[in-house]
Amino acid sequence: MLKHHNITGMKYLCFHWGTRESCFIYKGSGSYWKNHLLKHGRNIITTILDENEDRTEIIKSGKHYSELWDIVKSKQFANLVIEDAGSTAEGLRRPETIKKRANSFKHRMATKGFTELEIIRNRNTIKILRSPEVRKKAQKTFSERLKRKEFTQKELQAKVNMKERIRKDGFTLKEIERNNKVSPRQLGKSMRERLGDPTWVNPLKGKTGKEIHGEEYIHPRQGKILKIERGNSYIDPKSKPFKLIINGNAIKYYTSESDFMRDTNLTSPMLCKLKRNFTHIIKRQSNSRHDYNTGDTIEYIPLTIEEYKLYVSV
Repeated sequence: MLKHHNITGMKYLCFHWGTRESCFIYKGSGSYWKNHLLKHGRNIITTILDENEDRTEIIKSGKHYSELWDIVKSKQFANLVIEDAGSTAEGLRRPETIKKRANSFKHRMATKGFTELEIIRNRNTIKILRSPEVRKKAQKTFSERLKRKEFTQKELQAKVNMKERIRKDGFTLKEIERNNKVSPRQLGKSMRERLGDPTWVNPLKGKTGKEIHGEEYIHPRQGKILKIERGNSYIDPKSKPFKLIINGNAIKYYTSESDFMRDTNLTSPMLCKLKRNFTHIIKRQSNSRHDYNTGDTIEYIPLTIEEYKLYVSV
C-alpha cells in the first residue's frame, strides 16, 4: 500500500495482512509516520499497489517499490527502512536510520517543540519519579549498595574516567566553583554572628576533653594507646595514605597530613592544592620555611592502606 497525506504530501509505503477493507483502516506502524499523523492528523489516502497471499511475492513487491522510489533517502517518504514485509526492527538499528530519526527529531523540536501528548507523558513520568515512595525506594537501594560496596561496572568505569580526566585536564569550572565553597567560619563569621545572638557563649570554652567526655577519654588524633598496644607499625584504618613524587625522582610516603607538614615544613593550604590539582609547582616566598626551590614540582598520588604497606615494605 501507498499512504499519502492530503495536507503535507508526505508518503508512506507499507504492507498489511488482512482484508481489503482493513487495509484502508490500517494507518501504518512506522515511528516517523505515526508522529507525522499525530501532528498533522490522519487525513490520508490509501492506494493498494499489490495483492497476494504468497509472502515471498509481497516481499518482492515491497523491495521493488522501495528501490523504485528510494523511500529511505527520499524526503517525500516517511519510511526509515526498506519495506520488505519483514516486520522486524533490525533496520531501525542501522546507523543511517538512527541518524535520520535523530535529525528529524531535532528539526521538529527546533520548529514545533513537544507535542501535547509528549508533554503529558513527561509530566506523568516526572510526577512518578518524584513521588515519595519511588524516591525512598531508590535511596534505600543505593544506600544498601554503598554499605555492601557493590558498584556497577558503569559506575566503576565512570570513577576511573573522572580520575584520568582530572589528572590530564584538571578540574572543570563547575568543580572548581564547588570545591572553592567555604564555610561561614572560613568567611570570618563568628558563631555569634551566625546565630544572631550577641550574648552567645561557647559552652565548651575552657574545658578539656576529659571534662567533657569523662576521665577515660583519649583524643582520637593522638593514637598513643593504639600504638603502644598494637606496635609502632599500626596505621589508623580511617587514615588516607598518599605518596609524593618530587621533581619526578624522589618519592616520599605519608599516612597523615600532620606527618607531611612536619616533615616537609609545607603548609596545609599547599596540601589542599596538591589534593585538588594532583601536581604543584613551588613558588618560594621570602618567609618560606621549606627547603624546596622555585620551579620544583611535587606530584600527589593517593594510596590505599594496602598499597602503602606494600610500597613501604618493598
